[in-house]
Amino acid sequence: MDEGENFSVGTIGGAESFAGQTTAILRARHGWLGAPAYYPTGAAMFAALAAGEVDAAIGAGANLGEGPTVMASLLSAPDSLYYLVAEAALPFGALLLGATGARLEDIRIVYGGHASLALARSFMARALPGAEAVGYTDPLATAAEVAAVGGSAAVLGTRGLAERFGLDVLAEDVDGGAVNGLWWVIANRPRFAPAPTRLCVALRAGDDGRLGELTGALAQAGMVLASAWPRPTGAALVEGDYLLRFRGAAALETAQAAIARCPGARLAGALAGEG
Repeated sequence: MDEGENFSVGTIGGAESFAGQTTAILRARHGWLGAPAYYPTGAAMFAALAAGEVDAAIGAGANLGEGPTVMASLLSAPDSLYYLVAEAALPFGALLLGATGARLEDIRIVYGGHASLALARSFMARALPGAEAVGYTDPLATAAEVAAVGGSAAVLGTRGLAERFGLDVLAEDVDGGAVNGLWWVIANRPRFAPAPTRLCVALRAGDDGRLGELTGALAQAGMVLASAWPRPTGAALVEGDYLLRFRGAAALETAQAAIARCPGARLAGALAGEG
């Protein structure tokens, strides 16, 4: 792992978006992450990553409302060329934002990203039972629209988003305020820690015992299975593309040797330290 090697990064929205505020935290922790390029949508960000315009993309890998996101699918695909190079478990800290003078009781539509809307379900059921949840693709454009239209529309966002567009905070801690997002940096090249405490392994497996073989080999190496996220392939019964997460302590070479014993398994991330 070359500590001097920098990764250019892309993220969604701007500094005021949920992804933007997380990017600032991750860059403070990892000096090898460069200044972000901002993209209006996730599709645009992933297209830029695929085209090599940026080395890495930052987004939510999982959240309490929905579980694994599209980033998990990108890592677990059998032909994937992507790697997990950093992660952080953090709160979204979602606020409900409305135009100046808007009242909570008048809100009839709430805009948000797929992750923030999922995390806001309990709040909306309790405080806004008649409001419609609508997904956005561009957080900044949506915030600008809410500021211009006013009245019955609101958007889930950050305090920075409120300040940029002159929005009022109608409710705080909409998502509960606890740690509810697992944020990932996925990259087009690996950055493996020499003594990892967390591994991310991709494997396509069915009813053939390879899941057991892999977990057993890594357990012997000092890494125990922490979670397993399968995505059914639809090609065979009980076959899935798995993203497996392991925790423990092992030398990188030892972990790689254990993974090599299971055909088709791919080391997609080897991390150490804060996460």
